Amino acid sequence: MNLKLKHSQSKPKRTVKKTSVPKRTVKKTSVPKRTVKRTVKKTSAPKRTVKRTVKKTSKPKRTVKKTSAPKRTVKRINYKKLSNKKRSCIKNKVAFVMKEFKNKSLKSSAGYKIKNPKQGIAIALSIARKECL
Repeated sequence: MNLKLKHSQSKPKRTVKKTSVPKRTVKKTSVPKRTVKRTVKKTSAPKRTVKRTVKKTSKPKRTVKKTSAPKRTVKRINYKKLSNKKRSCIKNKVAFVMKEFKNKSLKSSAGYKIKNPKQGIAIALSIARKECL
């Protein structure tokens, strides 16, 4: 016996009916637009017209960066290489000026009292440089 079924004798296919789900409809509510009337007064100022004359040159212009005033360079002194006489003079001047600073009697060239110790040291060294070197 032949157990194989022919194509025509095969089992019938089941068909499933697809049921369509009704789509939900959302009602759009419209919000009334607010109308605001704005009144703007236009004031026209007289326009200034400036006539500029341009000279044509054959060479292209180069942009040069502007520099400020040249920086003051302070000549650094190597105190270790000074003679003993100059070194002792500098020590005495710095000590004298720093005593003035501690007594709060050291004043700047503008006339106000010096309160910052770094500023006091700077003044002491500048005085010593002027008088001893």
